[in-house]
Amino acid sequence: GREPAAWTIEAAIPWKDVGVSMPDAAETRMALELVRTRGQGREIVQYPPLNGGNHNRALHGFMSFEEK
Repeated sequence: GREPAAWTIEAAIPWKDVGVSMPDAAETRMALELVRTRGQGREIVQYPPLNGGNHNRALHGFMSFEEK
């Protein structure tokens, strides 16, 4: 859903499809970079805004995993 100052997403992507193993423990964090490109590259929205540092993992956001 959409919150007043943020977007949220829930996705189910099989680990094998992205070439990694499932995290061992609950509450694991992984680096995350999301990019949305529209209009043949004229509009780019990125989280986090890396300003050209796309390959610098220290600048990436993260996603957390929790047991349900």
